Parts: sequence; structure tokens; C-alpha cells
Amino acid sequence: MHKLSVILFFLIIPISIFSGNGNKIYLKPIIGLNLYKTTDNFVKHQTSTEYKNSPIYKFGFIVGTEIMCRMNNSWTISSGLEYNQQGSKYSEFSTGNDEEKWLHTDENLDLQYLSIPFILAYNIGRTHFYIKAGLRLDFLLSAKYKYSINHYMLKEGVWMIIPEDVDKEKIDIMNLCNKVGINIPIGVSYEYKKFTIDLMYGLGLTKINNTTDNNIYNRNIVLKVGYKINL
Repeated sequence: MHKLSVILFFLIIPISIFSGNGNKIYLKPIIGLNLYKTTDNFVKHQTSTEYKNSPIYKFGFIVGTEIMCRMNNSWTISSGLEYNQQGSKYSEFSTGNDEEKWLHTDENLDLQYLSIPFILAYNIGRTHFYIKAGLRLDFLLSAKYKYSINHYMLKEGVWMIIPEDVDKEKIDIMNLCNKVGINIPIGVSYEYKKFTIDLMYGLGLTKINNTTDNNIYNRNIVLKVGYKINL
């Protein structure tokens, strides 16, 4: 209930600002792809295990609705509500010795957020192109960590998997994560009639983890398409 109240509060503020001074107001449903990763491995900072893998970009999606206010021929401000996926995939690595090893695979951090962006856009030379920058509040909805560890033994020069010693887990890690994050989105936009195409880079300023001194942040690249509806 508290989270819902905060979200509604931040939505009502821009809506009340947009509604005056004869500005052109648009409702814009959006959908797009999200390419994301973290700045480091989440789990190695929660345990004493020597993790030797690195973050890899993975694909997700983003969907939502924005409210746009065209103040003049140069400046546009917008806000809205978006569902987006963040987190990371991680490269494979192994631990062990010359006789046995443990192969760590399918390691993923899956984070789901409800986001409120506040974006300021500037029209470049009265063309169809805009430069965009702003602030985004991310409210964590879900946090899961998934991994698979396969045990191998060296037998007659061949690495053989031990089927009864395969560890696959999907763990809820909400208690290890910060529930609210701040992100700085910057990028460009192209508008043609009622359609918009945005290419944005998201720079996470709030660390994901809340349990260690190590700082791990979200990074994402978003390509989204919108359709403007006059209000």
C-alpha cells in the first residue's frame, strides 16, 4: 500500500503540471526491447566463493504508458509508468582440481521493476530528432537468482558428469536487494507523425544489493516504439 501511494504521488505531480498553459498533451503507449546487465556478479559479493565469471547482456522487454507535454517547438517533457526487466546473465566458469570439477552454468539475475520516468526532450534544429535525458525511479517487484552446477569426474582421461550431483536452483533474493532505485536515462528519439522511436541508455545510480559494501549497478539499453494519442 505504501509503495502504491508513492507511485501515485509521483504520477499525479507531472500530470497536474502538464494540464495547464494550453500545452499539447499526448498519451503514448510504448513497447520495446531491453538489453541489460549488471556491473559485476551479484552472488560473489554475498558469499566467500571465488567466482571467476563476468556479466553478459541479456534481452528482456519493456511496456508501459507515457504522458507527453509539448511546451513549444523545442521542448517536451514526459512522465509515465513502465514495467521493465533488468538484471544480468553471467558467463560459465569452473572450480576444482585435476580429478574433479564443478561447472557453473545458466547463471542469471532476474529483476523486475515498475518504473516512473521523468524525461526532458530537446528538438534538434526543428527536425524529427530529439535529444532526451532525465530521471527514472525503479520500484522492485521481483528478484530471482537462478544457477546450475554440474559435477564432473575425470575417468580414463574423459570428464564424466555425475548425474546424481547436479544442483539447479532458483532463489528469491528480494531481501538482498534495494527496493527502490534511481536511474539516469539518456538518448535520442525520432518522431514521425504519431509514431516515436526511442534509443536510450540507462545508468543505474543505486546499487542493487543491500547487504555488502560492494557496489553493483544496473546498466541497460532500451529500444522502444510509441504511438501518440491526443488528449
